[in-house]
Amino acid sequence: MSGSNTQRTIVFDLLGLLPALILAFYVAFIPHLNYPYPVHHDEWMHMTYSKALTQAGSISFADPFYGQGATVTNANMEAGFHIFWGIFQQITNISWLTLFRYFPSIIFVITVLSVYVLTRREGFGWEAAFFTCLIPTSVGILGPAFLVPMAMGMLFIPLCLFLTFNLKGWPCYLLLFLFTCFLFSMHPLTAIGLIIILVPYILLNLKGGFRHSLGITLALSIPFVATLPLTFRMILPTAKLLLTQQFPSPSIHLPPLLQTYGYLPIMLALTGIIFLAMKGGKKNFGLVFGLLALLLMLIVFFRFHYGLPALYERGLTLMLLMLGIIAGAGLQWIRKFSLSTKSTSKYRGFAPANPGNIFCLFLVGLILAVSVPSRLNTYYYHMIDDEDYRAFVWIRGNIDSNNEKSLVDPWKATAFTAITGKNVIRRIFPSKEPADDMIYQFLNDGCQNTGFLMDNRISMIYNQLSCNNTDLVEVRNNVYLINPKISPKNALSNLLRTPGFETIYGNPPANWYKWSQNCAAPPNFLYAEPGSGGGSCVGIEMFETEPFKPWPSAIWIQDIPVTAGESYSIGGWVRTESIIGQGGAMIVPQWTGPGNTWIGQTEFMSYVPGTTGWTYYQGKVTAPEGATICTVCCALDGCSGKAWFDDIMFSDITGARP
Repeated sequence: MSGSNTQRTIVFDLLGLLPALILAFYVAFIPHLNYPYPVHHDEWMHMTYSKALTQAGSISFADPFYGQGATVTNANMEAGFHIFWGIFQQITNISWLTLFRYFPSIIFVITVLSVYVLTRREGFGWEAAFFTCLIPTSVGILGPAFLVPMAMGMLFIPLCLFLTFNLKGWPCYLLLFLFTCFLFSMHPLTAIGLIIILVPYILLNLKGGFRHSLGITLALSIPFVATLPLTFRMILPTAKLLLTQQFPSPSIHLPPLLQTYGYLPIMLALTGIIFLAMKGGKKNFGLVFGLLALLLMLIVFFRFHYGLPALYERGLTLMLLMLGIIAGAGLQWIRKFSLSTKSTSKYRGFAPANPGNIFCLFLVGLILAVSVPSRLNTYYYHMIDDEDYRAFVWIRGNIDSNNEKSLVDPWKATAFTAITGKNVIRRIFPSKEPADDMIYQFLNDGCQNTGFLMDNRISMIYNQLSCNNTDLVEVRNNVYLINPKISPKNALSNLLRTPGFETIYGNPPANWYKWSQNCAAPPNFLYAEPGSGGGSCVGIEMFETEPFKPWPSAIWIQDIPVTAGESYSIGGWVRTESIIGQGGAMIVPQWTGPGNTWIGQTEFMSYVPGTTGWTYYQGKVTAPEGATICTVCCALDGCSGKAWFDDIMFSDITGARP
């Protein structure tokens, strides 16, 4: 009889759990209902890193977006996530698009199942599972509907709580240690959140369960200590951040959580706190104080602005997880409500015998009626459309892998690299910057500024707007390659880097430096200014007065290795405004030898005074004996006024045909 009752109870629990699992899958699938691609920017980024790590076969690999530097363990704090999915994809051969569309729902189902396992022994398994399904997803705080480290790490919270609440001994501590290690390698913020949740339970067990508290503490702390060689240099800066006021990241838009999660679930969570506190016991108090510890951390940051912004932003979802678990206890308390024996004997039937269950079903229906439409109406941006995807797939299969840099809409650039595997010149991360505006202006103007392409070493453009530039060849609809005859690879005659000041990477203008001396008032170095043929240029403004002694000078400079005795062509565009004084604007090469020994300068043009329009100046110079470096100078000397310089050229013409 006892075995029959047990089986009946298990069947009833499973029947109650199945709708919750279906609900979890559906809620997490809502952003992907009519969109087959990754939704959030972070998903595209993690796809890119997982591919790059797998292809490199190492946790140290070249930056997949810009092709510069290396991403190593102390810079890629989520390497465990990338390793896991890179290996998983290779083993299963499931497409990346399928992984990022369906596996957030699968992971969330496992998370809900883990919550059920945690709370079933306490009698509110399916209730806690139901409220866990209601955890919202937004573009700001992320959530279970995205395949990101935070969503995957969330499923380990109930698993670790189950281990600590129900098991003791070395198997428990070993599993807890392994889970914590994986969390630290995949998403350290979730690992820190787990520690915050478990600290109250550890303290509660100091009396009567000291060995258990010690085992949990060691299992949680050893992974942290093991990572110190990689994270040690981050500890002091992080500690300083904790002692200074911080604010949420400006690119994160936090939803009104009370309204998004639902007022009824929050009220039931408050009911659950009272219920668990009345029941007592270390497990119940561990849940309550774990939630309160998270809330304290969040309130301190929100109200007083002390803490880590990232921990606050990601801790909100962990707080909702704990809130859902405890709301399940509140719903169980209501479900247990029953009428007195006298009342049930007077009013016979199902309803008088089960008032708690009926009211519980009513609350569940009401919550679903509010929550599901709210989730369906949540806004999610889309980074690419079908036409973008088809074009990116074509580029991946048809454009030479030696293609240097690609120029695409910076908003789409992360997805572009994820699909094509090709480097881009810029991508919007985490927020839009002035360099992105330069790209949008270039694309909106029909890609006409060839100097912009040359300076940034761009060899391919994807633009859904038409490109009207004879130096570009359209190889597919919206896909353009730079004419090989003027390709940056072949444009070796100009020894200057970014001669047109059009670069949008590095510290603009890249490869050029500011220098001044003997100026009574600091000169203004101007960038980016309107160029001679569109695009950008540099400028200088000086505020000097007679008698200009000592001789004031302000210069944009770039050093170039040269060979003594060889001939070079030098030139560029110059424009002036209101220049008064003995000097003016000039392009001039200066020569130095080994050990930065000054040799002299060669003037191929005179100072440009007054106000002039864009004028091109060019001359021939020869590197003097002993010269190893030529410093090309765009100078404004001995005057007041403004001057602008653009498209500077310095080419080796030794042996060139006349």
